Amino acid sequence: MTEKTKHYILVFLFFTCVLAELMLQTSHIKHFGMKVGPFVYLIAGLGTGIAAWLIGRKNPVNNLYFVFRTGRVPEMILMTILYLIGFFWLKENLQWIINDYTIDFKQSDIIPSLEIYVSRFLSGEFVYQPFTFDPIKWPAWTIKPTYFPLLWMPYVIPELLNFDYRFMAYYVFMLAIAIYCFRLFQQNIPTLEMILKAMFPFLLLQYFFKYSTSFFGMTVELMPVGLYLILCMTIFRKNFFLVGIGILLCLLSRYAFTFWLPVYLLIIWMEHGFTKVFKSSLVVAVGVLLIYVIPFMSKDWSILQDGLAYYHTTAVTQWSHQNWQKHGDIPFYLTQGMSFAIYAYENIEGTVEDKLGVAKKIHILACTIAAVFMLLYYQLIRHKKYNIRLFLICGLKLYLVVFYSFFYVPFTYLYMLPFFLNLALLLEMRVKINL
Repeated sequence: MTEKTKHYILVFLFFTCVLAELMLQTSHIKHFGMKVGPFVYLIAGLGTGIAAWLIGRKNPVNNLYFVFRTGRVPEMILMTILYLIGFFWLKENLQWIINDYTIDFKQSDIIPSLEIYVSRFLSGEFVYQPFTFDPIKWPAWTIKPTYFPLLWMPYVIPELLNFDYRFMAYYVFMLAIAIYCFRLFQQNIPTLEMILKAMFPFLLLQYFFKYSTSFFGMTVELMPVGLYLILCMTIFRKNFFLVGIGILLCLLSRYAFTFWLPVYLLIIWMEHGFTKVFKSSLVVAVGVLLIYVIPFMSKDWSILQDGLAYYHTTAVTQWSHQNWQKHGDIPFYLTQGMSFAIYAYENIEGTVEDKLGVAKKIHILACTIAAVFMLLYYQLIRHKKYNIRLFLICGLKLYLVVFYSFFYVPFTYLYMLPFFLNLALLLEMRVKINL
């Protein structure tokens, strides 16, 4: 088999797996059922990461990039026009979704909770104290704030400027896409490949808009998705400050990468030395102190522990009978065909907490294995001239696929995060349209 044929087969595999991931979360959700679906999701997610690695691993880290040349001004203008068309097209579609979903804590308490965080912050109150929702028909429930600061602080902007929080999440995501398009423009690749890659994120998001409107009408998940894309574009950069900022953005928002992060830092140490790890870690430490520890934790050192305890309570609630479900029904989010947690629910004897406890242990074990495997594989390839940045991004993608495949509170909107990391993979891959 020629290298050309291998390349096309791997490219076909990559896009096939991307399509499978996309459909499992949108138009074909629950298509394979709650038992088979997790296997399909895991295979598709691993397939994208493995295919991307095999396609781009031999490309040196900086092989695609060039110094700006004035002769490419027309391409820069074209990329800008494409981005602006996509930006305003999707914004208009998002507006239609927002019009259809009024903010109601009885449907979802995500945005109402964020509004309380922000209002407390702006009024000088302590943010991390419990608050209560009291619907007319259902019993009142009290929430202990669990969100890290960068998951709610950005919404100070729409609160002050009086626009919808859901647009703020969209703007953060589109900022990440703007960086993605700029990096595409920097690549020394054919114009056609650049344009097709630039259009890809807009088409993917539109597909979500069409089939999964509740993700965008009731949640603001696009913001952590955008932050993780920014993280991917700071991975293994020469500037230690950018590396630190990329880590900080995710550590203080959606910190699902916890097991991957030590492997990332260890690989930077082995590749670039202790000094860079120290400087990058110092940026992170200072950021955590200034954004979280000093203004919030220092006023109540128990808020982190209380938040984790409350998250356990939330998980128990989601594994229990819901008011809107028939008696005896399986918990809704375990039936979506995305997580192996359904097997713990159905096969472990005991109470809901017993079942959940086993699911948690399996989840931690799976994440640990994924991180250890990544480190061991790195040891096998570290002396080869492979694209280590791509390796780290592929590792993050594969780790998050495992993380969510075994996640015990599998809210379906969360799966957008590992899915959109496919854009970071695509950015680092050289898809040779004409060989």
